[in-house]
Amino acid sequence: MLKQNIHKSDNLDMPIRLLENSTKMKSTIFLGKVGLSISINRLMQSKFDEYDSIFVIVEQESARSSSEVEEKIWPKGTYITIRFAGTHEDAAPYYRKPLDYIEKKGYSLIEDALEITYIDYGLTGDPSQFVTEIQMLAK
Repeated sequence: MLKQNIHKSDNLDMPIRLLENSTKMKSTIFLGKVGLSISINRLMQSKFDEYDSIFVIVEQESARSSSEVEEKIWPKGTYITIRFAGTHEDAAPYYRKPLDYIEKKGYSLIEDALEITYIDYGLTGDPSQFVTEIQMLAK
């Protein structure tokens, strides 16, 4: 996982370019799986348009060949996940659904939320085909 700590931005393109320019793995950025994290604190305050870091999920083979990649193993547990058609700009209403589910089930959020873009303008010019996923680890 390549990671860049960046805070609130109206446009994710600039942080992605900063991340890209800080590594030798430039082509990876355009292959999807770009994500960001939103802290538990921001989630509890319903600040879904602010984020705490941006990252790229890289294939294991690419990761082995770069000293710039921070390895992250996702903790085992129950992930509450929602996918939707759209990008980070469309995500705010989709954060409420997993948070409501977590509350309804009596779970506790135990890690920052992850928002991963699988398909966006880097892969297609058709916004109706954009796919983004939000993951929240709860117990």
